Amino acid sequence: MTEEQLQLLRSLRPQGQDEHEAGVPEARAAADDAGLTVHLDDERQTDLAMRGALGQVEPPAGLEDALRTA
Repeated sequence: MTEEQLQLLRSLRPQGQDEHEAGVPEARAAADDAGLTVHLDDERQTDLAMRGALGQVEPPAGLEDALRTA
């Protein structure tokens, strides 16, 4: 497995909508190490948990305007 393939697998969105993008099936096939598969699944679960937690945070008033003017 190349470093590029590993980075590709790490950058996949947790809902699976990237699974058919170029290079993903090949990277999955190269990731035949069970330990790596478990690690990537753990990362995906962490990403989902973080997404859920961040979705419950109310941003400070005026943040969007401040970022747009910055």
